[in-house]
Amino acid sequence: MSYSISGLLDTFRANRYHDVINSIDQESFSSTDHPVIANIVAAAYFKLGEFPSALSLLSEIESCFVDDIDYLILYGSCLRRCGNLDRADIQFKRALKLNPSSPNLLNNYANLLIDLRRLDEAENILSDLLTTNPSYDDAILNLQRLRERRQSFVLESDQPASAKGWAMGNPLLLAFSQDEVVQAAPLLNQASKNKAPQSKLSDSLPSVQDHQLAADQLKLAQQAVLDGRYDFALQLCSQVKHSLPDLAVVYECASDAYIAKKLFNQAEICILHSLQFGAKSAKLFINLISLACMRSDFGLAQHYFELLLSIDSEHSALPQLRKQIQHGLQSQARDLFRFDAAWAAPDVSRKPES
Repeated sequence: MSYSISGLLDTFRANRYHDVINSIDQESFSSTDHPVIANIVAAAYFKLGEFPSALSLLSEIESCFVDDIDYLILYGSCLRRCGNLDRADIQFKRALKLNPSSPNLLNNYANLLIDLRRLDEAENILSDLLTTNPSYDDAILNLQRLRERRQSFVLESDQPASAKGWAMGNPLLLAFSQDEVVQAAPLLNQASKNKAPQSKLSDSLPSVQDHQLAADQLKLAQQAVLDGRYDFALQLCSQVKHSLPDLAVVYECASDAYIAKKLFNQAEICILHSLQFGAKSAKLFINLISLACMRSDFGLAQHYFELLLSIDSEHSALPQLRKQIQHGLQSQARDLFRFDAAWAAPDVSRKPES
């Protein structure tokens, strides 16, 4: 090991998460032989939004930290980020037995309860937290998220039957009144049927009610991308999203499938949503840089390049990306990006990572 435990902790506290990860030899490192170091590295992966890598390490060292509340909070949070809400619930409950009054733990557990749609329990926890800690900003945000989620459930239950199941496919519909949208819903549904007469995933899979099933479907979607079954991956992501509506990894998986299908605008939207939900990896920023360069928006590409530098200053793709951006900014021959022109996605020598 190139770092002692105290040195790794100092590096972690300095927000140098990639340095923490790079300090271990990935091929020879044994998490069970060095569980404390594995825990620190897992926390670094978590901070970077690389939740599957964090979860892999945390799962291997579970028996070493059965009474460590910080580990249990990290493990539960990582399980939640990866969509395994039922196992996350188990870990948080184990932590609560050790310290039932920890504000950080209670806030994180309330966040999970919101995802599990156990809104009354979550509201009780957050209300009690804010009674004793009225300036707890994260709890305030979670309570707001809870109220918005509850309102969305009310709107779903009050929705007219003819409009239920309608999925917005055209932003222009926002210009119409709700009555007009309801009237148009049957036409939209019919158009969707005509557009995709093939058998749908919803016909062959049960409805997603169990969160463990959703987590399994997410793993299947990720494997489907690797296998080149991109449409199937997108169908699975749609199923998972019904149960886990704000999970970063779902949008990241969908973006990989869209990139493979050369649907770059949809891919970019999914990447941005993934970042908004907490993901933070070099791959996502590399793809955003490449997508911005495709339409000659080199100023935006430079912005994402600087964000990439802040999380991974030694990535192997940096020299090529820097050269591509600088050439675009300096070239007078290229047409620069315009908002009043169609967003083009020409072939480029370096395509986004999938």
